[in-house]
Amino acid sequence: MKLENSFLSDKKVLLVGAGGHASVCLDLCIRNNISLFAVVSPEHPGAAFKQLQWLQSDNDVLTFDTNDIVLINGLGSLPYDHKRQEIYQFFATRGYDFMSINDPSAIISDNATLNTGVQVLPRAIINSGALIKENSIINSGAIIEHDVTVGQNCHIAPGANLSGGVNVGNNVHIGTGANIIQGLTIGHNSIIAAGATVNKSIPDNHIVYAPKMTVTPIKEKR
Repeated sequence: MKLENSFLSDKKVLLVGAGGHASVCLDLCIRNNISLFAVVSPEHPGAAFKQLQWLQSDNDVLTFDTNDIVLINGLGSLPYDHKRQEIYQFFATRGYDFMSINDPSAIISDNATLNTGVQVLPRAIINSGALIKENSIINSGAIIEHDVTVGQNCHIAPGANLSGGVNVGNNVHIGTGANIIQGLTIGHNSIIAAGATVNKSIPDNHIVYAPKMTVTPIKEKR
């Protein structure tokens, strides 16, 4: 597995967000023996984060030098919700690095590549030749087969299956238990609903509904 975390060295690790996905990221850190320094949240974080220093705003993060800290994006990803992407861009454009992290139970080929900020959750599988681009989530039990490309800011939800050679564009949401047949392309900004089986390529800015694979344009581009 080629993991783009070579910049880490002795940087302090900050978790951005304190909601449900952030608590999952906290568990990933614990299982990987990664010590978190602080959590960033406008509201007081819950009990799970009580051992961490609390930073109340993004501007508090900016008081740290980019050479001293690395971030974990603790915001989850849902259709039409751009907050995860926005927080990544906010800090990345200011020179801050994001850590890629995977659960020890995930199976990831030595010939797969994970770019910065990628998160691979428990029991996910990423096979040979796969490329997962920046800030994407491969959620619990998802299967990324050989030679699949997953674009930036994507969420492959729990139990989704991407067969060999699938090409997923940027900002795509593939819902829980969805299936993408081999060799297809899912266009940028598209949404595959939970449980859908996709047997043809999908253009940019479209949504696929289950169970009859109804394909319609998204009225508001993401």
